[in-house]
Amino acid sequence: MRRLGAALGVEAMSLYGHVQNKEALLDLVQEAVLAELEEVPAEGDWRTRLRHAAHAYRNVLGRHPNALPLFATRWVRTPQAIAVVEVVLEVLRKAGLSELDCAYAFDAFTAYVVGQAFSQWGDRRRLTPEQFVEEHVGALSQLPPERFPTVAAVLPGLQHFDFEANFTFGLECLLDGLAARLRPCERS
Repeated sequence: MRRLGAALGVEAMSLYGHVQNKEALLDLVQEAVLAELEEVPAEGDWRTRLRHAAHAYRNVLGRHPNALPLFATRWVRTPQAIAVVEVVLEVLRKAGLSELDCAYAFDAFTAYVVGQAFSQWGDRRRLTPEQFVEEHVGALSQLPPERFPTVAAVLPGLQHFDFEANFTFGLECLLDGLAARLRPCERS
C-alpha cells in the first residue's frame, strides 16, 4: 500500500478511504483485468466454447503482464470475478463432467492458461517472442550434444517455436483429455 500510495503521490493511509485493505485492492485488480474478457459465446459445442474462453483469458493476461503473478498465486473471490468462473464451470458441467471433475477441469484449464501466459509474458525484460526463442536456443546450443543428444536433435525445431501454436497445441491436448472423461453420449 505504501508503494501504491507513493506511485499515486498520496499517503498510503489515504488509500484506506477507498479500499478496506490490501486484499480488497488485489480483488479489485483481478476484477478490472477480468472485466476485459471477451464474452464466451452462449451457443456452440463445449470444445469451441472452452477454446474461446482460453484464448480470451490468455489475451487479457497478455495485456496485463504485471498482473500475472496475482493470477498465478491467488484465487478470485468476488462476485464479479466469480461470474467468469461460473461461465466456464457451466460449460464443463453441460459437457457432461461430474461435479468433482468440473472442479478439477477448471483448475487444470486455469493453471494451463495462466502458466502459458506466464511463460510467454512473465519475463520482466519484456523480450519479443523472437528474442525469447533466440536467447533460449542460443543457451541450449551451447550444451554438449554428446551429453544431451535429444536436446540437440530437437533444437532445429525449437528455432521455429511459436507461442500461439504452442498454446493451441497444449489446449487441444487438454480438451482431448477432458473429452476422454465425458460420458460416451456427451463426447464431441
